Amino acid sequence: MRPLTGFEQAVDHCARAFSAADKQLREDLPVLETQKQELRTSAERLDQARPGSYELMKSALQYDPKTATAMSELSGRERVGEFVAGMDRERAAVADPYVRADRFIERWHELQAERRTLTTGCWHVEARAKVDSQMKGLTKTPLELG
Repeated sequence: MRPLTGFEQAVDHCARAFSAADKQLREDLPVLETQKQELRTSAERLDQARPGSYELMKSALQYDPKTATAMSELSGRERVGEFVAGMDRERAAVADPYVRADRFIERWHELQAERRTLTTGCWHVEARAKVDSQMKGLTKTPLELG
């Protein structure tokens, strides 16, 4: 069996970091500071191996069911292979302007719904400002996901 390439090793490192953080969240536990640092380190390593790969992996985990399933059901070389394939599928998806437009609209509606739940009372000012900022950010980078 051939050894993993540098990129595949970075994918594996990032997948393990995501998996550990996801396990905490599924158990209704906070993500530990060491896990957050591991995610940052693995993201840097992944982007050094192939620029933009970390955002692509996050997007694949969110939108590609096979990648999301691979995180919880696979391990090792098999998980790495599915993550790489998922990132390839996601790269093709975000190249499609219709997919980008659909995702933009979906995110806009999510933010609108969140904004509606925040009344104008003083206890929601900060949260509402954050949502407004996210909505403004979407308008500055039309159809780009990040």
